[in-house]
Amino acid sequence: MVSEKVFPYLLNKAAFVDTIVMSVWTEGKPILGQLLDEKPKGILKPGASYARLVKGKSSLTGNPVRILYGKVSRFPRVPPCRVTMWSEEVPLTGAQVNETMRLLLPAATRIQPTLVELTFDLTKVSVNYLHQHMIHGALQWYEWTDRFGRTRTVYIGAPTSSWQIRIYEKNERVVRLELILRRNLLPDNGIQQPDNIVKLRSLELQKLFSLRRFSRPRVAAATMGWNDPYWQDVACNWERSGSSLQRLCRMLVGRGDKTGRLFPVARLQRTLERMQGNLIW
Repeated sequence: MVSEKVFPYLLNKAAFVDTIVMSVWTEGKPILGQLLDEKPKGILKPGASYARLVKGKSSLTGNPVRILYGKVSRFPRVPPCRVTMWSEEVPLTGAQVNETMRLLLPAATRIQPTLVELTFDLTKVSVNYLHQHMIHGALQWYEWTDRFGRTRTVYIGAPTSSWQIRIYEKNERVVRLELILRRNLLPDNGIQQPDNIVKLRSLELQKLFSLRRFSRPRVAAATMGWNDPYWQDVACNWERSGSSLQRLCRMLVGRGDKTGRLFPVARLQRTLERMQGNLIW
């Protein structure tokens, strides 16, 4: 779901959950009539996991809600029901999610988040800056640009990995960084139900990624003993190339250097961690 809307009072100040997907275990069906602009329909087709879909807006907040139910998949890991909520009119909170779920699925015996988008809206920064200065533990990263070359999105990590980063321009002055946390990572951090999402305030971001500053003196000192002056010059003037620090890290690690001491933590990383500590939930 794409929206141009941002929350001005959160810019550079607090993180929020833009999207949450929950697996729901229940014997009953969703109670219809609880959503605004409710639109139920059948979606049964070959290969589908569910037979029914309901879309609407929360009567509490106006935020979009989607419910999949009527399980037809034989795979035991597919839950009886799956609910997705988005921050559209107001940021999602635990109280909103819990009350909406109580109205829709009062017979639910278990509600487990399986995807959470921890979201940071930033100003006075570019997609290119974030990509160039991010050091991360992902094995792959790639960019997507629309056919007009106007919309650029950077993805760090695979769509099937336990976490992934998405960076893009939300509008002309706001860049959004979304840390997408999936099924495998959430329980490992004690997130078994919606109330536990508040624990994301203490998630160690630097174990996943960190924004760093290029330090020419430190790189020059680390490469002083290299026998190849060409590659030493490439490393020392890396920032001029416009390539990412991640690529330089791989080159330096391959030569036995530890990159953690070469690149100081950027001020913007501290901003992200402060926003994380102020997480709305």
